[in-house]
Amino acid sequence: MYRANCAACHNASGSGGALSQGRAAPTLWNATATQLVEAMRTGPGQMPVFGPDTLSRSEADNIAAYALTLSNREGRGGFDLGAIGPVPEGFVAWVALTTVLFGVMRWITRRPKPANSDDDRGKR
Repeated sequence: MYRANCAACHNASGSGGALSQGRAAPTLWNATATQLVEAMRTGPGQMPVFGPDTLSRSEADNIAAYALTLSNREGRGGFDLGAIGPVPEGFVAWVALTTVLFGVMRWITRRPKPANSDDDRGKR
């Protein structure tokens, strides 16, 4: 339910994200369950209203409970990168891999230095 209704704006990790017109969705890490459910029901700012016809009370409570688990950002291995979600972290990995590949391609295609021949020594 979180992924379908909240992750598009608040990120898969709950770290918030950019919206249109220079606005941003806030992080969910410091919110309480009550604040999360109230925000779903009232829709502050650009957030849509998730009324009882959209989300039942138990669905809203389940989403809030899941969002509270996102604030416990224990590293699960590898580099944390701020726990900003899989897309930005994947982008960092992609850029690093591309840089390494370009370095290897440059090293493989470099031209060898010309060897000194006997003709060159006689001309000096």
